[in-house]
Amino acid sequence: MRSDAEFEVPPASVCTRCGSSICDGCYAPAASLPKSVIAWEAPGPLSARLWSTARASALVPELVFGKLRDGPVLAACSFALVVELCALGSLALVGLAFGFLVAPDVAGAVVTTVASNGPLACAVVAAVPVLAAVMVGLHAFWGITLELGAKLAGADWRFARGLRFAFYSCGWDLLTSPAGLVFGCVSGGASRAWRDTMSAARVPRTAMDAYLLLSRELSPARVIRARRLAVLITAGPVSFAILAMVWLTVATILPG
Repeated sequence: MRSDAEFEVPPASVCTRCGSSICDGCYAPAASLPKSVIAWEAPGPLSARLWSTARASALVPELVFGKLRDGPVLAACSFALVVELCALGSLALVGLAFGFLVAPDVAGAVVTTVASNGPLACAVVAAVPVLAAVMVGLHAFWGITLELGAKLAGADWRFARGLRFAFYSCGWDLLTSPAGLVFGCVSGGASRAWRDTMSAARVPRTAMDAYLLLSRELSPARVIRARRLAVLITAGPVSFAILAMVWLTVATILPG
């Protein structure tokens, strides 16, 4: 038996026409799925809860997001912050290592300049936490717009639940980061780590559909409408925020 079999479960039901778990032919009420257990909100070691929740968010979105209910928003927010700090911190380390590998003289000069300038050094150290907070904010905005789309499509307003969806979706960022790849290789081998990364890259639409269809109990037609509305509302502000993040990163690394 494969070591990751507990996560590789089939959907609760599939359509005999298209093989999808989210369509008119395979709609199943939320009550028909087993109750979701979010490891982050249960007792246990921090690293185990973090990794289990991140993997589950990508590999079993029907259970994590389809069974999501109202609950502690601060706990979900703390998960998002820890995840983004790990993901962005690992990206910064990989970028620094790549710089020394490709252009060691330039990288060394940059490090020396930063280390000799107190305010600049503080700005560089603060860059990862600031960017992590920005990423969490972007996820939160996405969750709010998804709830707004659901509201416009006929559902009742569940602000806290939308935020919980957004914060736990940050788990995908960990799986697709260097930290996620390293953690995955250590815990289950390179092959499983790569499969987890690919699952995280493909899961957003499936997770949205599971949330809207099963947790928010919208009809398949209303799911499509809510998703489209959320995308339209999100596109402009998110594009602006991404450009601002790129500018902040470049300005921090190349202050001159």
